Amino acid sequence: MPIFTLMALVTQDYNLLWALPGIFVSFIFAMYGFSVGMHHTFTHSTFKFSKPVENILAWVSFYAMLQSPISWGTVHKAHHKYADKEGDPHSPILLGKKIWLPWNHELTNYEKPIKRVIRNKTHQFIHRNGWMLLLHPIVAALIGIEAFIFLYMVPIAYIKIIEIVFVAVSHGGDVNSHGDHSKMSKLLYILALGDGDHEQHHKNMWCPPSHKFFANIIGNKNVSAY
Repeated sequence: MPIFTLMALVTQDYNLLWALPGIFVSFIFAMYGFSVGMHHTFTHSTFKFSKPVENILAWVSFYAMLQSPISWGTVHKAHHKYADKEGDPHSPILLGKKIWLPWNHELTNYEKPIKRVIRNKTHQFIHRNGWMLLLHPIVAALIGIEAFIFLYMVPIAYIKIIEIVFVAVSHGGDVNSHGDHSKMSKLLYILALGDGDHEQHHKNMWCPPSHKFFANIIGNKNVSAY
């Protein structure tokens, strides 16, 4: 698991027991904040959950991705609509080396937010109160330096690595059968815990079976999820 490598870089001078909750938070952020929540539920509607579970996922996604589901979903919706063409906010084909700078991922065309998401009051509240992102590092810092490193810095660094690799190396090479440059990435497969076949995802909104398994654990109601 790649998070172990990241942990090894920062554990030499601190209590190793903090690595265990750090790994747990990193997994929750990667599996439920990024993949199951932000990506496959709020953006693509691959999974469906009860309202309480969806609201919890919204908060986990918010703190994992440092964006509201409304903002992230709108940008990712544009990525699929204009994949590797003018209007794609994060195509390495268009941005080149700038793709490694996350602040370059901006919308060039106005896209309406996803209706199902923007109608949810929890999503609206999160979107209007971005300052609440500060609560995570503040609470962790109040607990202590180890908590700040392992419960905040390591999980966020892990997610940002996944996110940048997600958009930087999962597109490239020749145009595929459905007209963009999406491709399978072994690096993304490792980092994103199995979610590496980006070409298949662009083709039919594919989601890896392992992520469907973890979605079912928390009550996925969409039994037909691909």
